[in-house]
Amino acid sequence: MTKNNYSRMEMLNMYITFSFDTLIALVALFLSIASAIYAWHFNLFRVSVTSIEVKKEREHVMISFSVSNISTRALTIKDITLEHDGHRILDNGFSPEEYDIEKNRNKRQFWDESHPLYTDGPLPVPQMRWNPYDLSPAYDPSSVSSPFKRSVELVPFHAEEFSYYVDALPQTINVTCNHRIHRLSKTISIPTKLD
Repeated sequence: MTKNNYSRMEMLNMYITFSFDTLIALVALFLSIASAIYAWHFNLFRVSVTSIEVKKEREHVMISFSVSNISTRALTIKDITLEHDGHRILDNGFSPEEYDIEKNRNKRQFWDESHPLYTDGPLPVPQMRWNPYDLSPAYDPSSVSSPFKRSVELVPFHAEEFSYYVDALPQTINVTCNHRIHRLSKTISIPTKLD
C-alpha cells in the first residue's frame, strides 16, 4: 500500500465518539443557528394593509385603508398605487364641499327669490332673513380624500391612513418602501377582494 491509500483508509476508519463535550458542542451549534435565524426573522421589514373600507359619499365611491409598519424598525413608504385590471387608478378629485356648494347654488337662488328683502305694502319694510343655503355644511373629516402624495416615515407599529375617491374599485393595493418588505422586493401587492 502506498502512503496515499493508507491515509484514505485511516479517514474511512475514523469513529465519532459521543461524549459530554460533543453533546455540548452540538447543542451550542443548534442554538447559534436558531438564534441567527431568529435575529434575521426579527429584523425583517414588514408592512400590512388593514381596515379596507368602501363607502358611498354623495353618489361617489370612496375607498379608505391603513398601511401599518409591523416591523421593529422605522421605514419610509415611497409610493402607493391602486390597480384594476393592470391599470393604475388615481383619485378622481371629488370634493364633497365643492359638490355641496354647486348643488346648493340653485337652491340658494330660489330661496332668495322667494324671500324678498322688503315686505310688500305701502312702506317697504326690511325683513330679517337668513338663507339656510348660505352656510357651509359641516363635514366629517373622513369624507375628504387623502391620497398618497409624498413619502411617509412610519415608526415601528404605527399606521397611516389613506383614502381615494375612485371610479372603479381596485383589485390590488401596491405599497413601495425604502427597504425590502416582500422577499427580495421593496414592493408588496395586496389583493383587496372587493369585487
